[in-house]
Amino acid sequence: MKPIRDPVDIRARLTAEQFHAHYLYPERPVVITDLCTDWPASDKWTNDYLVRRFGDYPLSAYYHPEGLYTAWKRMRVDTTLGAVITGGDPRTFASADFFPECPYLIDDIRVPSLVRAEWIEDEASLWIQPRGHRTGLHWDSFNSLISVIRGRKRVLLFSPDQIERLYPCHVTGSRDFSRGSWSRMDVFEPDFEQFPAAREASYHEVFVEPGQSLLIPRHWWHAVENLGTPTIAVSFFITPQGKPELTFYYDRRLIAGLSIKVGVLTGTHAA
Repeated sequence: MKPIRDPVDIRARLTAEQFHAHYLYPERPVVITDLCTDWPASDKWTNDYLVRRFGDYPLSAYYHPEGLYTAWKRMRVDTTLGAVITGGDPRTFASADFFPECPYLIDDIRVPSLVRAEWIEDEASLWIQPRGHRTGLHWDSFNSLISVIRGRKRVLLFSPDQIERLYPCHVTGSRDFSRGSWSRMDVFEPDFEQFPAAREASYHEVFVEPGQSLLIPRHWWHAVENLGTPTIAVSFFITPQGKPELTFYYDRRLIAGLSIKVGVLTGTHAA
């Protein structure tokens, strides 16, 4: 694979108008260094504080036995906030909506100042991922704005036009059902004999430090390696702001939706 020499922009003191015009509307990634630094979470959310104050609170977590987070193999486990924070198994991580799962933390975060409330698609999500946890390569239908509170994230970003080199999964099938938004290869350890086109795939490597936020535009393929013990982050999904959807991604999203509907009606589903 080929790293892109031009780095992703790193910005501070952006106005909402600049953020919209230069990044959100044209769907360009950007690292913002001062978006969450004034959140109470930035000071309060130490491991010791969270375990001492909320450690026995229930939380849903996910376990993926092969060590790579994929759409069709994650299995929910019921655990506690403290167990996820202190656990060191990179195959287990927490992904929770603040409402209804952890409303006790909601006062420690803020809706990002660069984003209008009506642009938020989902409630904020909390991510707690141990050191070494890696996600599979995938894309989302919405812009994602993720803020790192503790730890560090290494993010590999591929623009939407790299699709032919990234081996997307089939939309349906007992093993590969993934709504068409996941790659079949492990991008951190690619097998170029099995996936030869990936040799020519171009990507940005971005490190997101504590107190920084990363905008991942919709349709940008991304995979994340977590480097904290653990890495704690908050994400928001933001609706597209008027740019037309690329045909490939629109078709995949439409077909995936129909596949899900048919599966629900017939009682079939992916393994």
